[in-house]
Amino acid sequence: MKCRTFLISLQGLALLLLFYATAQAISLTVSPNPGRVTQTITNTVSTGFGVQNCEIQIDFGDGSSQTLGVCTLTAGCIYNAFHSYTLIGNYNVVAKTNPGNCLIAPPAPLTDTKNLQITANIVFTSPSLLPSGTVSLAYSYQLQTSGGTAPVTYTRLSGSLPLGLVLGSTGLISGIPASSGTSTFTVRATDATGSTTDQTFSLIINFPPVQVTPIPSSGSIVSTTASTQNILYRFTSSPGTSFQLTSANGQFIAGGETIATNNQYLAVPIQNGAGQTNETLTIPLSVIQRAQAAKVNTLYYQRTFSPGSTTATIVFTITSDALAPFTITRVALFFENKRPEITVEKNFPTLKAFANINFLGSGLLRGYWEVDGRVLSYINQQVTFGQMITLETPSIPPLPTFDPGAHSLRLVITNPVPQMTLPTVLYYVESQESKTIKIASFQPRDNTIWDFQPLSFQWEGLRNSSLYLIEFLKGGESGPVFSAYTRRTIYEIPEVLLKKIFVANISYSWKVKGFDDRNNLIGESDPWTFRFR
Repeated sequence: MKCRTFLISLQGLALLLLFYATAQAISLTVSPNPGRVTQTITNTVSTGFGVQNCEIQIDFGDGSSQTLGVCTLTAGCIYNAFHSYTLIGNYNVVAKTNPGNCLIAPPAPLTDTKNLQITANIVFTSPSLLPSGTVSLAYSYQLQTSGGTAPVTYTRLSGSLPLGLVLGSTGLISGIPASSGTSTFTVRATDATGSTTDQTFSLIINFPPVQVTPIPSSGSIVSTTASTQNILYRFTSSPGTSFQLTSANGQFIAGGETIATNNQYLAVPIQNGAGQTNETLTIPLSVIQRAQAAKVNTLYYQRTFSPGSTTATIVFTITSDALAPFTITRVALFFENKRPEITVEKNFPTLKAFANINFLGSGLLRGYWEVDGRVLSYINQQVTFGQMITLETPSIPPLPTFDPGAHSLRLVITNPVPQMTLPTVLYYVESQESKTIKIASFQPRDNTIWDFQPLSFQWEGLRNSSLYLIEFLKGGESGPVFSAYTRRTIYEIPEVLLKKIFVANISYSWKVKGFDDRNNLIGESDPWTFRFR
């Protein structure tokens, strides 16, 4: 019986020793793992039953250690040790008991080891001022970070990117900038462990460089009259750029001061780095007079196009009429009835049209008369300084009147090239044949020589005529030097015109044309000549 009891007690002691041995344990947990440089790492040490009044030590693996204390609980205890690492690398963290300081010492020191990876903190390496971009040119920039654990995602926290650009989750800023200016925005980078870093960036979008060439860049204007100039503005920019320029007004500058403003608005589309626009610029006489009042003979016209502040300047030299370049300033077309339209009968033989041409300077006038798009005759005439010249359609070939209907007539001037649209007049040919009546001239008789004094001209009246046109021509010239309308059958040259227009001992001719109440030509006299002593 005693022997059995001994055996039972011996078995119980063996079980107790087995439990005691298995309860002797130490466990180490390191968090977070991996960690960051300068980040606080938590080291948790847990002991099991049987580690009583036992001193616990922890070695952080970087040459430093810490004593956690004495575990006094028979059921075990938990210690937390905190440590920061200053260098990246792999560290073996060891927690162990000190057998020399245990109330009940385990057969050997209890230890637990964990490997800890310390990596660099995630930080932005991209500069706060990002590389600049250009309007309408593709932009791309990849934000960069160091440290952290891949993958890294990027989000915009605040601010706005330039119009036309977007930030991708991978940190790529891309797109085509639509406007210039400086944008400021804050971006957060987050790595796979949830570690974040924020940085504020600035991005400048520049307007592309633009060059403008005005054509012409200079010219002359006359001091006594308003002037009109056609200006072509030609723009060049970076290849591939497309945008729009605008100019609200242009300024006249004389003597360093703005003396007037032209409020004509211009818009210029630039496509693939090129564009152009036209301006018909009128320089009022008042602007020219203000420049002269400033005692300068140079007038500047400037236009600024934005965005980009591109300025075009045209320089005008103010000259007298005689020194002005040969320029056409006005062209007026009309028929013998002084109107831009007339009706004649079929095969009317003497239909005439006239052109009053105002000009500046002197030069060779070139052009041609054109009927229904076909050239009738050419003009080559040297004109000298003056204000106006009158041309008429030739007698041979005459204006065609054999085809009934409407016909258009133009005077096309090829030199100098006019800066305005040339007019067009119309004449209508009726289907009935022309029956022009011959007007008989009474006095003065043909080849008469008169004293240089006012002279009366008389002719036979027509029954259906309500208006007469008397024309005076100088010998050898096709155009009249003077003409006048009257409703009477007699006309006397006024003394003031006699002295201004006519010259003694020069042969002149005169003739009369009659018109009905619809301004249709119904009669014409033969030309008779005369001269003054």
